[in-house]
Amino acid sequence: MIDERRLQQRVFLIDDNESILDSLSAGLSDHGFQVHTYNSAHAFLQTSFGDFPSVIITDVAMPGMSGVELQAELNRLGCQIPVIFISAQSSVQQSVLAMQQGAIDFLVKPFEHEQFFKAANRAIEIHIHRLSLTRLLSELSPRERQVFNLLIKGYCNADVVKDLRISLPTAKQYKSEVMRKFKTKSLADLIRFADLSLGIERS
Repeated sequence: MIDERRLQQRVFLIDDNESILDSLSAGLSDHGFQVHTYNSAHAFLQTSFGDFPSVIITDVAMPGMSGVELQAELNRLGCQIPVIFISAQSSVQQSVLAMQQGAIDFLVKPFEHEQFFKAANRAIEIHIHRLSLTRLLSELSPRERQVFNLLIKGYCNADVVKDLRISLPTAKQYKSEVMRKFKTKSLADLIRFADLSLGIERS
């Protein structure tokens, strides 16, 4: 049975190879995803993303604009949708650049379907956290946002006091308010929440 949540989840699939588009699109659709296919990066950039949990899956080597160039443009536009790369042939330099630019995964063709769907599901979950993080950050005051940015770096109360030049009671009050709005009970929970939005997995 298809999970009803899938109906709100989008996969933007970009590849200049029509047979690959058809094959991957069919598999994703069978898993309940809403799939939107594009045969070029330029065609994809004309679309409207919306605020649905989504993932962008793109080939690396494409005519006109490569997948890595597309990723750089998406970063410039402030797009928060996670990116997964698929490639039959890629250089180490391309792989490293893609990951440095924030790619969630880099799959080399041919890959196992289970590996592919696992990566897509993980990217969707990351985007869900990013959307939630964006909403919660909008509820913080400018000073609370500053405190949040310090807390997720692991700063303690004394560090916050020193960095922002505020009193200890004031620092504790801001920290308490941030934790309340994020519904977290500990600093570790707050850091974990932020990590999930970035796709960071700590041991």
